[in-house]
This record gives sequence, C-alpha cells and structure tokens, in this order.
Amino acid sequence: MGNLRNIFQKETIVTDESFKHFENFIKQLPTKFPFFKHTIYARRNILKTTQFQGENLVVKSFQIPHLLNKIVYGTIRKSKAQRSFEYAQKLKSLGICTPQPVGYYEIQNGLLFGTSYYVSQLSKCRYTINDLVVQNDFPEREQILADLALFTAKLHDLGILHLDYSAENILFDRIDDKTRLELVDLNRMRFCKIDLQIGCQNFERLNFDSESLTLLAKVYAKARHFDENICIKNILSMRWHKHQK
Repeated sequence: MGNLRNIFQKETIVTDESFKHFENFIKQLPTKFPFFKHTIYARRNILKTTQFQGENLVVKSFQIPHLLNKIVYGTIRKSKAQRSFEYAQKLKSLGICTPQPVGYYEIQNGLLFGTSYYVSQLSKCRYTINDLVVQNDFPEREQILADLALFTAKLHDLGILHLDYSAENILFDRIDDKTRLELVDLNRMRFCKIDLQIGCQNFERLNFDSESLTLLAKVYAKARHFDENICIKNILSMRWHKHQK
C-alpha cells in the first residue's frame, strides 16, 4: 500500500539559484515546520521564523485547500507557494524590494494538491505601514507617507498590481534619511496596464485617515501625471467601507 501511495505522490522542491544548498532543508519542511518555535502569524496560513546555516528565514505554511481547489491546484493552476516564489523573483528583477526568495515546497497525491510552503529571508525592516496607521505621531510620518505614494506609483508604472495591498503587507524602515519599502504576501498579483481608476482603487485596503489618504493621493497623482482632484476623490471614495470614518 505504501509503495502504491508513493507512485501517485509527487513532491516539488524549488530553490533560488543562490540557495541550492537549502534544498534538503526545504524537503524536510513537512516534518520540521511544526517544531519551529517562533510564530509571527497564525490564521488561515501560518508564518514562522527559523535559522538555517546562518540565515534568518521566514517559512509560510499555506492552508490545505478545500476539495475543489485541491483539484484546481493539482491540475491547472499554480500553487500559492509557487506564485509567491516566482512573483518575488520577478519583483526583484524589476527593482522592487521584497525579502529574498529562497524556495518553495509542495506535494500532491494524484490530482489532489496538498501541503505547500514558501521560504524567504527574514526582512530587516522593523515596521509595517500599519505602524503609521495607528501612530499619528510616528517620526517623519508625512515623509514616509509621501515615499509610500511614490513607491505605489512606481509599482503601477511598472504594471505591478498587488491585490492584497494592505498596511500589513508593506514593510518599511527609515535609514540615513531614506525610506525603504518592501512588499510581502505576494501570491495574489497581476501584471497589467494600470490606469487612473485601477491605480486609485489599489489604495482601498490602506486604512488611513482621510488627511493621510489625501496626502497619498496628491503625491501619487503628481508622480503619475494624473488629475489631483480626481485621484483624491477616487481614493477617498474607494476605501473599503470598514475603513471609512
């Protein structure tokens, strides 16, 4: 019975070129992941940090999909782990910062997709944009907001649409009077032409106050040569209702 199961069981282990020596570590994730002690996020998906060969790593364990998606991911669609890895590589090739991708693991039995993991280096950024949301007196807050707007404009000029563009998924730090911004949670992205309407709507998950959103809209509009008043109106009106005040 065990041999029969192994015939239909398929493991996929992929590493970045610079992390080929991590292949065995990634292969052992199904057995080792439960014993990683430091959990940084635990809902549908679970993120934990660990160390291996002197590298600080983040390992994301994706929730096992329901039956229909087990078939979809097992046959026609790339897994969230694979997309996270490939999108991270693409972002870096375009000059957009994201934690260095290390590799991913996935397993399926026959046509049914199962467990999957994505591994990246741990970012050195100390904050998320959510720190700006909850702290109106955050040091150099206005400058960081302006830099966030410019960062978003750059993403959109490059045709990068992060579909989970929320305050928790944008990391930042302020070093030598410069703002570093990094994207995480990359499994839902589109690469397409981004016009004014789509660009403004991409701010909808950022739960800032109206004043902060207005600043973002002004800087974004100037960077992309859009009408400032239209951008302000759109960004304020397109906020998720739960974020509107």
